[in-house]
Amino acid sequence: MALKPGQIDRRKFILHVEAGTFTDSEIVVMLGENGTGKTTFVRMLAGALKSDEEEAALERGDEEEAELLGVPPLNVSYKPQKIRYVSGFFYFSTCVV
Repeated sequence: MALKPGQIDRRKFILHVEAGTFTDSEIVVMLGENGTGKTTFVRMLAGALKSDEEEAALERGDEEEAELLGVPPLNVSYKPQKIRYVSGFFYFSTCVV
C-alpha cells in the first residue's frame, strides 16, 4: 500500500527504549488518545502480555531468545480507566501487578 504525503502507516509500531532509571518516589504517567496502545504497553511492562516477537520465539521453542525479548521484572501499578460512584462511595476497579 502506497502512502500519500504526510500519511502515517499505523499497521506497525516499533518502540525503541533507552536505558534509564527512576527513583521509588517518581511517578510516570502515560497520556494519549483512545486506541493508541497505552493499556497494551502497561500490560506488557507488567508481564501480563508478551510481545509478538517473544511469543514467536516461544512457539519456536527458543526460550533463551524469548527471555531476551521479554521485559525484565518491574513493579507496575495499573490504575483503572473508570471509577464508579454507588450509594455515596467511589469504587475503583484496580489491578495492581
